[in-house]
Amino acid sequence: MGEHKDRMLRNEWYLDEPDLVEDHDRRRAGWERPAPIAIGADAWLGAGVIICPGVTIGPDSVVGAGSVVTRDVGERVLVAGNPARTVRRI
Repeated sequence: MGEHKDRMLRNEWYLDEPDLVEDHDRRRAGWERPAPIAIGADAWLGAGVIICPGVTIGPDSVVGAGSVVTRDVGERVLVAGNPARTVRRI
């Protein structure tokens, strides 16, 4: 993500990557499935944000600090909370 200059990521955010789990038998059994995380242009992620696998953050959106994003975030919205919910359109 370092090459994307149009994203604003505050410190201490976490992109959930289940493919790092060492128990490969559980993965093969379907307990975890890796999925890509997409962050749109000009999106801002606050400090301490957790983004789960398979989630897309839309362009021009803001994710509030400490939020846990479990579902896709639309374009130009502010989301916050655990789980993250739309606060308002921006």
